[in-house]
Amino acid sequence: MKGTSRIVEHDPARRMTQLRAWLARHFPPERGARYALKPNISSERPAETGATTDLELVRTVARHLLDHGACPVIVELPPHIRNLRRVMALTGYVDLARELGVELVVPDDPEDFVSVGRLFGVVPCRVARAAWETAGIINIPKIKTHIRTHFSAAVKNTMGLTDMPTRHAIHVLGLHRGIAQLYRLVAPRLALNILDGGVMMHGLGPTRGDPLKLNALILSEDAVEADLDALTATGIELARVRHLILLAGGRSPGQAGAGKLLQARPVNVCPPWPDYLREALTTQPLLRRLLQRLDLDYISHRRPLVPAGRPDLDRLCPYGAIQQGELLPEQCNGCLRCLAPESPLTQEQGAAHKLRVLGELLRKVGGAP
Repeated sequence: MKGTSRIVEHDPARRMTQLRAWLARHFPPERGARYALKPNISSERPAETGATTDLELVRTVARHLLDHGACPVIVELPPHIRNLRRVMALTGYVDLARELGVELVVPDDPEDFVSVGRLFGVVPCRVARAAWETAGIINIPKIKTHIRTHFSAAVKNTMGLTDMPTRHAIHVLGLHRGIAQLYRLVAPRLALNILDGGVMMHGLGPTRGDPLKLNALILSEDAVEADLDALTATGIELARVRHLILLAGGRSPGQAGAGKLLQARPVNVCPPWPDYLREALTTQPLLRRLLQRLDLDYISHRRPLVPAGRPDLDRLCPYGAIQQGELLPEQCNGCLRCLAPESPLTQEQGAAHKLRVLGELLRKVGGAP
């Protein structure tokens, strides 16, 4: 298969049907071989927000492999400071792995990684052993804008294969150059790239932007070619995405695709926030584990305030975070669907609420009742 392919279909079910047909024609897996599926699960927000890879897309690819006698394994590394168990549960990946009978691997110990080369000439590049030691990695990223790299898709998603020291070095020593060097090291292991543009994210990506329906999948063996096609589809300028400039080798988005899919509404690409200190701190391995323990990302969320004595509001939350009229914070993923205009819920904000939540978490961490 040369170049890129697009599946453009407004109906999600028909889009998956077309994907199954495309995989049957272009990607017959090796029987008995293990393939690593690498989605983007960097947040607990559902796929329809544009933040994470569509669960049905991963299910379709995994079933294709199983139907051909191959063995899929879902590999995703822990996000910077989010509670990983909540992320995997709320996005549905725990249930998906159980349903399909496949492994869900979340490597987070030194022995879970293997060194594949060096970045910046001196930094060991360590990637997940569960992904590297397979017949190939099927890269299934979300198409979205990004406050630091402007654009995130197939190439950027390979950063989720690295351990935290490698990721910390990339953030501190040069994000775009590090991503480009990392990609060159892992590219030989990428068997296929399937870019999820059913619902993409624009604005404050990778997790806080707005959803925007692209209604498309972009497929290619070449992650750079796939990303260039995605730039064409979304109208984002290549000049904004420095890691792709380093990898494109003179290729342009116009050569990679057949025109924009978003004609009526341009994608909003926010300038990167100058928050380098926060990035350096939250990827520093030891401090990051402390922040995860305190679950500060959870504290930063604004939570709905449930009116007392309203058990009829349970149905507003698809994740079961409102039960018998009470909010269960550990179940809430901040999707804010319950705060739609027609909802009777209100938004609780301010320092008092965050301090109360922090007190609850500190009591849990300390083992206090």
